[in-house]
Amino acid sequence: CSSEPEKAISYYQPALAMQKKIYHDQPHPEIGLTLMNLGNAYTALGDSSQALHHHLSSLAIYQQVYPS
Repeated sequence: CSSEPEKAISYYQPALAMQKKIYHDQPHPEIGLTLMNLGNAYTALGDSSQALHHHLSSLAIYQQVYPS
């Protein structure tokens, strides 16, 4: 990996896969946090499309876990 955000993504992606397996693809705050962190890393890389995708996925998780 050539940059810190790319390195972060290389760690967050397998972590996300493990969390989805552990929580059986059910909404969980840890999954939401990892998605948010992925969004932040993509933002740092300037990839707004991937950043938005991950941030919206994170928001959806949190809305399910913490309904208003």
